[in-house]
Formats: sequence, structure tokens, C-alpha cells
Amino acid sequence: MNYLRQFLSFSVFFFIILLSGCQTNNGKQNHKDDQLIEFKGKKDHLLIFTGSDWSDDAHNFVKNVITEELFSALKSDYTVHHIDLPRNVPESKQLQLRKNYLLFSRYGVTDIPFVVLQTAKNDVYAAEAVQNSEKFPKALIAKIKALTAARQSVVQARNRIDNTTGVEKAQAIDSFLSKVLYAYDTKYNDLRLQVPALDPENISGLRGKYLLIRADIQAKKYAQKNDIPAACNEYIEAAQLPELSASQKQLAWFLAANTYLYSQKDVDNQVAIQYLKNSIAADPNGDGVPSMKQMIEELKN
Repeated sequence: MNYLRQFLSFSVFFFIILLSGCQTNNGKQNHKDDQLIEFKGKKDHLLIFTGSDWSDDAHNFVKNVITEELFSALKSDYTVHHIDLPRNVPESKQLQLRKNYLLFSRYGVTDIPFVVLQTAKNDVYAAEAVQNSEKFPKALIAKIKALTAARQSVVQARNRIDNTTGVEKAQAIDSFLSKVLYAYDTKYNDLRLQVPALDPENISGLRGKYLLIRADIQAKKYAQKNDIPAACNEYIEAAQLPELSASQKQLAWFLAANTYLYSQKDVDNQVAIQYLKNSIAADPNGDGVPSMKQMIEELKN
């Protein structure tokens, strides 16, 4: 069963990316933690992630590049936040270390140094690792200025949401979520949940996608409360909706199977097998069918 759970954990990301019908983050998020990354102010925010004692190179970058001179050169356009995650810190700085760890996790930072640019509304428009050739003050400033070119597209997409109604607003929300980085963040759930009501006749063709997303949002809430039957039922009910395409129905049944198997220690394999069979039946020629057949065989053993 451990192998199967690892397989499911990988497969759920495969299906979501493949079908583009749901959120891309399948993890739990804490709303208290969310508050730590809502930066305030009227200017754009520049986040610089470092690990000052990870290596000599990392130490030298913080010492020689993350300086008052750098902050002064950037402060007219950005509020600069240096987010350091050293491995060895005194007890007195453990609280700040935890906050920084949450930020590393939220932005998926694995390579350092790493920079993130976001608007005053906390919409991220650029996020990149700093290359060796950019680990100098002038080169880093030039990189940041170049990354700012992506800003206009995200800002315009956000503004379109505020200036439209009905079907156009539904389309604007979908367009914005396709442009902003880290669109999977739960802070955008309120926008996602608006889409079905904005387009009740499905003129945009987006209603099925966002009905499934709505089910996914609700299912995660139930899963966090360990109410797995209710979580599965959200996906099962979504799979019955006529607005969903065949691939979206397949994903709904697959997510029901994934939630049932991955979230519980004691499961009835026949229940999961039936969910997977329903998923295959929803779209027999779907690209994910071979993977699901493999999962069914694993469950039979």
C-alpha cells in the first residue's frame, strides 16, 4: 500500500496538469500561515531568498550583495524583503526562522539565491533563481529590472476583473489565473468560486472547469477535518454534472479514488477500484487510462 500511495501522490499531479481542470496544489494550507506572506504597502514587493550559512558562496552573496547599497538602489520601485533561512540560528531567532521557512515553502524555493517580484496586491509576476553570473550588485539589479517586464500582463489581467461583469468577468478571472504565478494559492479561491455564478449558461465554456474546482476546494476542507466520505462525495457529485467534459469527469472520479486511498489507513480496495473504473468509463481514450489500469491491478494484489 505504501507503494500505491506514492504512485497516487505522483499521479494526481499528472492528471491535474494533463486535464487542466483543477488546482495544482494538493497540499493543506493554514490560513494563519497565509497572513505571513501578505505583504503590505503601495509599492511592488521584491523578495530575495537566501541561505546565508549553506555554503561559502551563499555567505558571500549575503555579505557582498544584500547590502544597504542594493536596498537604496531598489527602494524607489520596490519594498525589498530579505528572507534568509540559515541552518544555525540562536533560540532568540527561532520565531523569525519559522516565518522564513513558511515563506520558502509557500514560494517553492529550492535554489538559492532566489528572487520573487509581486505587485502591491501580492500577485506574483516573476520568480527566478539567481545565476552565478548575476551574483553581483549591478548584475542582480539588471536582472530584477528585466523581470519587471512581466508585470504589465498580470496587472492588466487583474484590472480587467475589476472592470467587467458576467461572462466577461468569468473569462477575465480565468485569464488572470493563467498569467499570475502561484495561481494555485488558496488566496485566489474566492475568485475561482465566482466563475460558475457569473456564467450560468456556460457561454464561456468555463463552467465545468470551475464547478470541478469548486468541488475540489470543498473536498479539501472536508479532508482537513478528516471527513473523507464527505470529501469523496464532493468529487462524485461533480462527476455527475452535465457541464463537465469527459476528461473533467474522469478527473473527478480519479480525485475521489485518490482522496479515498491516500487519506485513510483502512480502506476497502473494491471501493477505490470502482471509482477508478468509473473514471476510465468517463473517458476511455484519456491519456491517464493506462496509469489507472495499473493502479487497479496494484489494488487487486
